[in-house]
Amino acid sequence: MGPYGEAYYSEQVMMDFSQSLSLPPLDLLSTTQAVLDSIPAHIAILDDTARIVMVNRAWRNFAKMSEADKDYLGYNYLEACERAVGSEAAEAARTAEYIRAVLAGNPGPFRMEYPCATPQGDFWFALTVSELRGARWGRVMVTHEDITSYKQAILASAHLAAIVTSSADAILSITPEGRIMSWNASAQQMFGYRPEEIIGQSVFRLIPLELHDEERGILARLCRGESLPHQDTVRLTKEGVRLNVLLTRSPIRDDQKQIIGSSKIARDITNLRQAERALKESEQRYRALSEAQKRFVSDAAHELRAPLTAIQGNLELLTRFKGMKKADREEALQEVAKEAARLGRLVNDMLALARGDAGERLRLEPLSLHQVLREAFATAQGMANEHTLHLIPLPNVEVRGDRDRLKQLALQLLENALKYTPAGGTVTLGLRRDSDHAEFWVEDTGIGIAPEELPRVFERFYRSDKARLRGEDPGGTGLGLSIAQWIVEQHGGTLHLESQLGRGTVAVVRLPLTPSRD
Repeated sequence: MGPYGEAYYSEQVMMDFSQSLSLPPLDLLSTTQAVLDSIPAHIAILDDTARIVMVNRAWRNFAKMSEADKDYLGYNYLEACERAVGSEAAEAARTAEYIRAVLAGNPGPFRMEYPCATPQGDFWFALTVSELRGARWGRVMVTHEDITSYKQAILASAHLAAIVTSSADAILSITPEGRIMSWNASAQQMFGYRPEEIIGQSVFRLIPLELHDEERGILARLCRGESLPHQDTVRLTKEGVRLNVLLTRSPIRDDQKQIIGSSKIARDITNLRQAERALKESEQRYRALSEAQKRFVSDAAHELRAPLTAIQGNLELLTRFKGMKKADREEALQEVAKEAARLGRLVNDMLALARGDAGERLRLEPLSLHQVLREAFATAQGMANEHTLHLIPLPNVEVRGDRDRLKQLALQLLENALKYTPAGGTVTLGLRRDSDHAEFWVEDTGIGIAPEELPRVFERFYRSDKARLRGEDPGGTGLGLSIAQWIVEQHGGTLHLESQLGRGTVAVVRLPLTPSRD
């Protein structure tokens, strides 16, 4: 029953009530009601005393009222707001404040959004209070709508924006034609362009020229709706630096499922690729070292076997034949001594190379290279025998180096020259300098080295077959030049050989000079 009793429901009484509330005629009222009922928001129309004169179907459904229930008519909205308690009190008080403002002449609109927990779940509502302008009936319109979906979309959008903004990956979007539409902070950090510099520009700015045709094909595939995950490719920074990136591309569609562009997520994998290349190179070096070590062990075993066999054989002869002639006994002992000395040299050379392989660094100090070379030359004169040793006047040259090792280097080159030079030949030692390097050389008139063998002379245990053409073993270990090269490398220098068969060999050592003190 309405506030005006049972008679309220008769058409005549309703017309009288409409007139008392200054309502329009009944047919206009019915039309207005139909319009309001078509609106999904909850709507209540109030007169100039804040009494309800009309509500729509959405409002009735929200208030759980039937179509025939008219109890809301004439109900004072302000009084209802004043009676609100609990969690609704604050929103009701503000609603009353808005209604009073409109009745006082402020047209509004006034709007507030607020959350509401219900047994069905958490919702968001928006309430708007505004003036009904130009209406002969009703003064205030109160609109109440469920904006939960809108709020969820806003929150989802904000969440997505936060993800894009905070992502460590570069995220950008482009038009179907390849123009950049969006650009996150990581894209700026990765590629060096600020958003105002790159948005609206062609994505081809980021792509090396040799990949342009490929990218055009990819754009076409994206426009056809294809997604292209995980492509390992190259992109350019603002400064032209090439980056290895892992790209994921996807088409972007609007509400009508039409493709309006594409998104790109780029992850910088330059460091990863560099690490992979370094690991691969390290593995290759390890395999090479492993193979070299296997060859070294095999060659060392072979080289050690010869002197050990000779020593063992002669010792067995001496043991078995106690009464052998004195001359034969002396010859056997000399052979044992010679092979033992050779074995000692071999072991010392192997230890030297092993220390080098283990990363031993020489202690370099300022020294006079010409003095070291004179000392080595003087020592070599004791091995000259039937050779001519010639020393070119040496200029004063200062370098940083290890005195003992540089003397060992020079002596090794002189000894090699003497070994492979026939009797009567000449071995020459010289020294010169240029603006930043010292260069000394050892030249002989020996048998020389064949061109095809020259690249291998620094290999461990390698000895040219030409050295044995005379049917003699020069007595070397096959490690001398390997040790010489290691010494030179430790000094930051170079060692190379020049040779012609039958005409001799030149070994040239080039070392950096000691920096001058200005």
